[in-house]
Amino acid sequence: MKIIALVSVFEESDHMLKSCIDSAGDLDKILVFNGTVNSNVHRFKSRPILQTSKKTQFRYYVGQWRSDAEKRTEMLLEAQAYDEDCWALWLDGDEILLFGEYLKDHVIRAEEETATGGATIRIVEYDGSVANCYGKLIKVSNVSEYIMSSYEIKLKNGMTVALPNVPICSAGGIPIGEIKDRDDPILALNRPPLIGEPHLLHRHGLRSPEREAPRLHDQEAQDFQLMIEQENVD
Repeated sequence: MKIIALVSVFEESDHMLKSCIDSAGDLDKILVFNGTVNSNVHRFKSRPILQTSKKTQFRYYVGQWRSDAEKRTEMLLEAQAYDEDCWALWLDGDEILLFGEYLKDHVIRAEEETATGGATIRIVEYDGSVANCYGKLIKVSNVSEYIMSSYEIKLKNGMTVALPNVPICSAGGIPIGEIKDRDDPILALNRPPLIGEPHLLHRHGLRSPEREAPRLHDQEAQDFQLMIEQENVD
């Protein structure tokens, strides 16, 4: 069983991109797709780039896409062409994977327990808040295409499903939910990641101020949330 890192970036600084890529160096392959979205022109090409420090197989792609979903679908197809049965970990350029050397253990366990098309992984913000990501770690053979950014996918069986980030800790790593006592099971579920537990760190605060402009996938996330809220009202 193999795990491939799918890194989606656009004009990320060299040092941020390098540390993002290096953090996935214990995975089996890394595909980096660099390019803008919200473009009427669709251009796509590949070229090699420097290897990671751990010599993981590496490819670098440059292109333009009409939407973030289209970009991610193309990345998915490349992963499927590499290994139809592999898993994929999604990374943005301002994220890093921590304790990635142990990620395969968690994925193998997920397959043994549920045999589903994905597993959750925690993502930590710089304020200490934590979310459980349902769309960052997937089995590529089960997914047909991305419908809206990384938040909604179409499965091979025709079903469309949402892949939310579910907050489990507020700022400072405080568990979300009503805590009854010190032995409350919610403290074990809604917690920051443990030392040695594979998780993501979102390093948005390290980006250049010039990268703070609104981005398309952020808008798609807002549109997705509005859609979910409207469905709940209906």
